[in-house]
Amino acid sequence: VQHERLGLLVGVPEELLQHVGHVAHEVDRVVPHEHDPGPLEVDVDVLVEVGLVQFDLGLGGRLGSGQQWMSWISRHDWVQAVTFLLTDPMLHGAFNLCSPHPVRNVEFTQTLAGSLSRPAWLPAPAIVLQVLLGEMSGLLLDSQRVLPQRLMDVGFQFQHPLLKVALQNLG
Repeated sequence: VQHERLGLLVGVPEELLQHVGHVAHEVDRVVPHEHDPGPLEVDVDVLVEVGLVQFDLGLGGRLGSGQQWMSWISRHDWVQAVTFLLTDPMLHGAFNLCSPHPVRNVEFTQTLAGSLSRPAWLPAPAIVLQVLLGEMSGLLLDSQRVLPQRLMDVGFQFQHPLLKVALQNLG
């Protein structure tokens, strides 16, 4: 989705993009452009369900050492945060959309496997990810302990700030 207040969003599920697009266009309709403070930049850290199938089959596991920090956010909180940011025309600039409680990959892996009642016994060694993905392996293996401080400072309240609760509410 490309929108003048959001910029470009990539890697976001289609149903979320449709909702965000609808909200963005409604804001454009009701907020006079002379009061528009400029673009809203969103650093999108979304819980991507790429490995969900593997975990559901009992083939999930930690990535590399599993000690890298992961920032994540529930679908519900992501949609609510984007809606919150779009509907306040005075908010502009960069916001991190992620839970206030990042976790290490090994905790994420165990919590996801537990929520699916599946084992997490098949780790993906760092060297395998590096060979298969090249430089992009850094997205999975490097720590990214991002916090949503500015989002919380403007009053956003998370419904699912903890990973276990967020994963219980998938679907």
